[in-house]
Amino acid sequence: MKTINIAINPELLVVVDKEMKKKKYTNRSEFFRDLIRKQFLEKQQSEEELFYKMLMNKNLSFWNNPEDDDIFKS
Repeated sequence: MKTINIAINPELLVVVDKEMKKKKYTNRSEFFRDLIRKQFLEKQQSEEELFYKMLMNKNLSFWNNPEDDDIFKS
């Protein structure tokens, strides 16, 4: 695992430390790794949900071809 350094203002560090204790993280590295993972996971889920909605909404202007109606039949 690589090591990185970040600069953070003291007020924000107090908030981080409180959250760490509340959620029982053993160290700041664990807290920040989890925070980053959650951020990427939420972004990925959001993009997947948008893609699904676009696929299911055949009234969108870019997908308004009656020949494609068979795609939605199951």
